Amino acid sequence: MSIGSTRAICQSERMKNAPLSSIRNIIAYSDKLEQEGRSIIHLELGEPDFGTPAHIIDACKKALDNQEVHYGPIAGTVELRKALSRHCTRYGLEYAPEEILVSTGVVHGVFLSMLAYLDPGDEILVPDPGYLIYFADPHIAQAKPVSYPLREENGFQLDAETLEALITPRTKAILICSPANPCGSVLDQASLDTVDHARPRPRPAHPPQPAGAFRRNLCRHDL
Repeated sequence: MSIGSTRAICQSERMKNAPLSSIRNIIAYSDKLEQEGRSIIHLELGEPDFGTPAHIIDACKKALDNQEVHYGPIAGTVELRKALSRHCTRYGLEYAPEEILVSTGVVHGVFLSMLAYLDPGDEILVPDPGYLIYFADPHIAQAKPVSYPLREENGFQLDAETLEALITPRTKAILICSPANPCGSVLDQASLDTVDHARPRPRPAHPPQPAGAFRRNLCRHDL
């Protein structure tokens, strides 16, 4: 296309099945109503009702004062990855710092994982109901999301027979989210055993586990 041309630049075919999140549309609409003077109770985003802890704010300020503002390692600083490696052991996970990649959030981590592991034509099983991005990201990777149901009558746990019936020769991965978004349910041991038995083979020694510290640390088992 020549410089100065008015010809429209179209998105790629793979983006046609990756729409803007409906939640973001709702947020934009509610913000518009607030600007018009309406009182809105926000239930769109799942986020805590408290601010950033003081010690995190202080650490950020200290980093700025020390001019720690330049390009760092792509996977994250060595100090941070060592701390995350130690943190993983609290959950029975053994990951060396070299096996950890720090992303800008769990959505970014899921996106990178799908691009790294899914090929065109692959299938990935995703929970339904589930976060919209779990369905959009596979399309961007030119793979196919196949939903598996989480039903209220069984506490939003996995059903082994249902899950195994959805697995085909094209199944490359199974996405699990615990605590679930949006259900809030935590997968029990039986559900985790179901995934372990049903997941495609060959199995990676260390499968990718994008983790959001917010939901992981706020998970309550006594509710």
